[in-house]
Amino acid sequence: MLTLAVVGVGVANADLGTRTVPARTVGDRIATIDVSRAAVARNRLEPVTRSADRMAQMARKGKSKLHKLTRYATTDLKLRTEPREQAKVLTVIDSGDKLVATGITAGGFAQVLTKSRDYRWVTAEYLAKDKPDPTPESDPTPGADPTPGSDPTPEPDAGIAGGPCPDGSVENGLTSGAIAVYRAVCHAFPEITSYGGWDAHGEHASGKAIDIMTSDVGLGTRIAEYLRSNAATLGLYDVIWRQHIFTQERGSEGWRSMSDRGSATANHYDHVHVSVN
Repeated sequence: MLTLAVVGVGVANADLGTRTVPARTVGDRIATIDVSRAAVARNRLEPVTRSADRMAQMARKGKSKLHKLTRYATTDLKLRTEPREQAKVLTVIDSGDKLVATGITAGGFAQVLTKSRDYRWVTAEYLAKDKPDPTPESDPTPGADPTPGSDPTPEPDAGIAGGPCPDGSVENGLTSGAIAVYRAVCHAFPEITSYGGWDAHGEHASGKAIDIMTSDVGLGTRIAEYLRSNAATLGLYDVIWRQHIFTQERGSEGWRSMSDRGSATANHYDHVHVSVN
């Protein structure tokens, strides 16, 4: 009887071990799986948090160092909701206004932080570290000495040709408005043989801009003035030549000075840049 009791207890213990040990093992495995899933979920969530969102949180907590990215608008800048030409334009920032850039760029646009702590986008190439010189009261024709008594608003040219140009490849990727500008210039100034059309930066990425290549001060100035005088007819947004800019939105101010961008090409000394709305 004693032997049987001991054996019975052993069997009971064995049965108990058989029932409980796997249970703890399964529980441990489930707990491990749950922890692993939680870790994976956390890891998957972290990349979704964009740097802009993290910077916004830091800015609200007063821990951001965004003031080190102070930039100035070198021309009138459209403030957009997204980094693309088709995005909604909220307002136009005046040339010379101070902006806070985050350092994030996309498709030729730079992200800026507004006073209301919203993140918006502007064309990156028109931001500079240094504040542009104030617009002179009487701004001369770019690249030429001021002429006393000269008319700041030239008369529109009577003839704007619209036929095809010899080099039709320039029109590839351009909008209809930019093509019209190209054709007008190529017929009015047949001595120009080199143009820059669509490419993947700035206004050119939208197909709305062309570069008219020339380093001849006199010729480039005539082209720039031709475009300025026909800005309304051609639907122009801006014209840039020899570190000066003209925009229709501030047409009454004539040519405005731009800050030094560091090279002849960046300062538009070797080409006239023009874009359409």
